[in-house]
Amino acid sequence: RRGPGRRRSEERKAAEEGEMTDEQFTFLMAIDRYKKENQRPFPTWTEVLEIIKALGYRLVAEPQSLQSFKKETQPV
Repeated sequence: RRGPGRRRSEERKAAEEGEMTDEQFTFLMAIDRYKKENQRPFPTWTEVLEIIKALGYRLVAEPQSLQSFKKETQPV
């Protein structure tokens, strides 16, 4: 809950405005918490994988090409 004078973080604002899914927000907050608790500004990829596993993610499907996850660029 925000009190007088407290500002929302950019992540919280993006999530509340629909620019981020709940899943993305949960992941971002888990990374942020890990960084604060471990005093690490940049977790290694191994640490990121451990954070993901701690959130409950498991490899259960066959691997897919990363091309299927490529974001489309928006015209400017």
